[in-house]
Amino acid sequence: MGNYLIGPFSYETESSPYFGADFETGRWFNRNLRIFRNIQRIPAAPKERILVIFGSGHMNLLNLFFDASPQFHRVPLSGYLSVEDH
Repeated sequence: MGNYLIGPFSYETESSPYFGADFETGRWFNRNLRIFRNIQRIPAAPKERILVIFGSGHMNLLNLFFDASPQFHRVPLSGYLSVEDH
């Protein structure tokens, strides 16, 4: 998440001191909210599982959304994968 707090985020002008912060809010946060909304649209019965695979930049916020939502219960993938020695 740190990369979003530098660069364009820091840009400001005298007439728009929060230009960079507003830009990142509209671009980055909104994009992740849209991803979450698309996941909500997946028709699933209460006991069904949905596997979400995104990069860590997205999962940083998506995990917050899942944890805040009463609609979902987030579980680690490691509980469903087993690696056996061959």
